[in-house]
Amino acid sequence: MNALDPAITYCINPDCHHPNPEQLEECEVCGTRLFINHRYRALRPLRDLSPSYATDIYEVEDWSLEPEHMGTKKVLKILKSNSPRLSQLFEEEARTLIWLRHPRIPKVESVGSFTFSLPHTLKPLRCLVMEKIEGFNLTEVMEKTGAISPYQAIAWLVQMTEILAFIHDRGLLHRDIKPSNLMLQPDGKLALIDFGVASNARGDRSRVGTPNYMAPEQESGNAVVQSDLYGLGRTMVHLLTGQPPSNLPEGGGRLIWRERVSGLNPRFAALIDNLIAPSVRERPNSTMAVLERLRYLEIPSISEPCFANAA
Repeated sequence: MNALDPAITYCINPDCHHPNPEQLEECEVCGTRLFINHRYRALRPLRDLSPSYATDIYEVEDWSLEPEHMGTKKVLKILKSNSPRLSQLFEEEARTLIWLRHPRIPKVESVGSFTFSLPHTLKPLRCLVMEKIEGFNLTEVMEKTGAISPYQAIAWLVQMTEILAFIHDRGLLHRDIKPSNLMLQPDGKLALIDFGVASNARGDRSRVGTPNYMAPEQESGNAVVQSDLYGLGRTMVHLLTGQPPSNLPEGGGRLIWRERVSGLNPRFAALIDNLIAPSVRERPNSTMAVLERLRYLEIPSISEPCFANAA
């Protein structure tokens, strides 16, 4: 949409999705209220509005009367599925993000989780509004710039591990570490998003995650701290080689990736191999153990040009 296009508001009814003129209060097609929870207007979808997705995601504008929120852009996540299991995960994501407070994790207000009624149906939509993390996810960054340097990779691994340490220290697992869930922000720092399958480290035994980044034990519903570290290691391999793990050869059950990367510090390469080891016992036992090994490497500062090149 360019500057000359009229402002529009999307209908969030999963059976409609009609873009409406901004001034309307109800969708001109289905009659769904456009002022969501008396506060938000949906400006645009942030991904395809496909029936194959259990959720729809929109950028919304917040019209709270509180000055710090008025006019700010946020992210609205809508659960379309009636699955009890997905409903439980959605509620857990809301509770997790309301509780967590970290500058590199999306914030959710205590009133950010709510239900929204649709016309002609008794079953409301479950909604979650969260802080909009500006920038590009690392999949988008690689599409623009290609594989990153080992120098950059060390700095990013430090940041990723520090965020993960914050989560693990609170008894949680993310369970979906991958490039598309890491955002490179305008200040050159990384943020971690999408807590849709996060869980208590001693609780949920669901088989959830993303193939290529999911640890073997996680595929069996037995995720542990080292499972997040495995996803971290596979993400680093993707960033360093420019190839998803599924495109790389294996030998003896291990990824063969080092020869695709020039200028590798052997100790850094050994750490990555430990992170992606098939056995839990071969991996570092905590984020602190990873950070301790990273201390002995030269840790560069983050360079903003990497973000600029992705624009």
